[in-house]
Amino acid sequence: MKVFKTPRFHTWLYPVRTRGFSSSDNSVYLTFYDGPKPRLTSWFLDFLKQEKIPATFFCVGQNSVDQPKEFQHILDNGH
Repeated sequence: MKVFKTPRFHTWLYPVRTRGFSSSDNSVYLTFYDGPKPRLTSWFLDFLKQEKIPATFFCVGQNSVDQPKEFQHILDNGH
């Protein structure tokens, strides 16, 4: 089993975060807020794809309009 640590830059970018854990099915629930953001969203998506990890993205409407390629990348990866 792989153990992942929260990257230091993530705590700086997102000082308020919520984590969800389920003891019944050994799961961690990932959610991302305030995106999509240029480069950062792509980095997260590449990592999630490599590790085969599904996530939930809560996108800001204007950010989705301003970053249509990043938003489409989220959809194309099945999140």
